[in-house]
Amino acid sequence: VVAQQLHTLVMQSTPFPCALNTISFALLSRVPLVPRCQPLLTISGLDTTLTPSSALTITLISGGNFGGNLVSQTVPASWSQTGTLTMNLTSVLSTVTSSVDRLLFQLPLTNPGVPTPSRNLCVNPGGSVGGSGASCDATYANKRTAVVVTLAVSTFTASRSYPQYMVGYTDAGVFPISASSGSLAPVTTYDTSYAASSISAVAGDGLPLNLHSPTISGMVTQSSSDPCASNTITVNLQSNVPIYNTCGVGVSVYITLGGLSGSVTADSTITLSNPTAPLSSTAVWSNANSNLILNTTGAPGTLLLSTNYVFSFTLQNQAPAQETRTVSVTVTSLTTLSSSLGSGLGMSGPLKIMPLNWTVATASQSTP
Repeated sequence: VVAQQLHTLVMQSTPFPCALNTISFALLSRVPLVPRCQPLLTISGLDTTLTPSSALTITLISGGNFGGNLVSQTVPASWSQTGTLTMNLTSVLSTVTSSVDRLLFQLPLTNPGVPTPSRNLCVNPGGSVGGSGASCDATYANKRTAVVVTLAVSTFTASRSYPQYMVGYTDAGVFPISASSGSLAPVTTYDTSYAASSISAVAGDGLPLNLHSPTISGMVTQSSSDPCASNTITVNLQSNVPIYNTCGVGVSVYITLGGLSGSVTADSTITLSNPTAPLSSTAVWSNANSNLILNTTGAPGTLLLSTNYVFSFTLQNQAPAQETRTVSVTVTSLTTLSSSLGSGLGMSGPLKIMPLNWTVATASQSTP
């Protein structure tokens, strides 16, 4: 009797927080899978996603024995938000007469808003995963994921596999690395749904739930430093990840500018001047909290990465003098993000208010 052994590949379609992500799996069993053994496939370690628990149907991209006799066949599955997918393969294997030892399928999940650095592990010199002494090279050739795939059958002890990233996988040839063949293909570029122009992926972007840490840069300037004056504040923002208008089911995303103290403008909804789409044309101003809260409109993902977004709004300066304020930006869904924006120089620094000084230029009298 040949011992069961499971080999797996796994990759993701996008490394951006809150994005809809497609996790692709390619599985190869050392022995054929047959319905009488009632194979049960369990994938764990996909925790922290924002996809709620549910029963679902997985449609196979391919499957069989060096063939595609299970293409488009469906498999009932159960997803738990704790990070576990369970698939009973008995029914789908009963639809074919030839042996099956490989499967390709995909699972759509919504990425969390917070990256988990420990999600992916490296191989130790002895071949084990993680622990002391583990190291990765620059090409991620030794990178494995914390995702665990378990195949249990009635006549064999369960086989577990830590799927490895595409690069360095010794049996990669059993699955053609070609998008046209319907098989797994490495993530290489991101299209205009993520950025204004196509950008290249970087090493590690294909690792499941390996996410970019979000940062926002930008500049804030003003039109007037005079006490009590009407002051137009202009903001430029740019993010290294797309910012979506929702993050998970029913969770709206808001961008907050903080630190805007020194205005006497009352709490209100104020109009934004010339906001770059898809920013809303209004925002909520809180004098008590010294902040401005705005949101996105339109389709999710339209606040693109590496794209400059500009808007202006008007506040009334207070009378007392003060130095330039440090303006921060936070995004509700990206809880690890809190950045300070750059400030204009000199009088253009946000809410810098000059002291009110009187100077006597000349003095004269009409009669002695």
